[in-house]
Amino acid sequence: MQQLSLPLNIPNTQPNTNSQFRAMLTALNIKNYPGWPDEFGISIHNWFTKNSYSPIKTLSLFTGGGGLDIGFHDCGFNIV
Repeated sequence: MQQLSLPLNIPNTQPNTNSQFRAMLTALNIKNYPGWPDEFGISIHNWFTKNSYSPIKTLSLFTGGGGLDIGFHDCGFNIV
C-alpha cells in the first residue's frame, strides 16, 4: 500500500504571540512564573466577586483525580 501525501500550503503558520489569553493575563496583572496558574484562578475569582457575578454552576462528571474540579473551584465556580 502506498502512502498518500498531499502538499499543504497553510498561510500564517507562525504562532500568534498576541493571543486573547495573553491579553487576559496582562489585564489581570499576572506575570509568567512557575506559580502563575494559581494566581490566575485567584484573579478570576476576585474579578467575578468584584463585578458582582454569581458563581457559575458547573456539573462535574468523570473528572478522575479532581484536578479540573479544583481549578474550577479556585476560580469561583460552583461545582455540582
